Amino acid sequence: MFTVPPVAADRFAGILQATQKIDPATMHPKQGYTADGKPSGEAKLVEGHQVYRVPVQYIDDSGVDSSVSLQVFTLPTKLIPALAQLVPTGTVRMVPWVRNGRIAWSLTADGIEVLDSITGVLDD
Repeated sequence: MFTVPPVAADRFAGILQATQKIDPATMHPKQGYTADGKPSGEAKLVEGHQVYRVPVQYIDDSGVDSSVSLQVFTLPTKLIPALAQLVPTGTVRMVPWVRNGRIAWSLTADGIEVLDSITGVLDD
């Protein structure tokens, strides 16, 4: 498998956009799967930690890319509205894979923060 070295979040190019409301109170750890593709009944672990799926699409100067998935180690601290612009925090791990003959990306970040669309700075 091809691997990409992890990068600091401040070196991550582009913006992530929530495709639906994200309520940390209703988020559950991602499910693990067995080698034959069946649910294992246990939480998926990345680097020994549970991860949580965040529904996003990736936006940069080229446009919108929905072939990007995001999971985070740390849940957001408050409700995030649909279509909010997000930036990863901490370290971002990127894994390319092929979906329907195209390159897709699986991202794992330490966490996420909401980017204020008017000022371009992180919301507190």
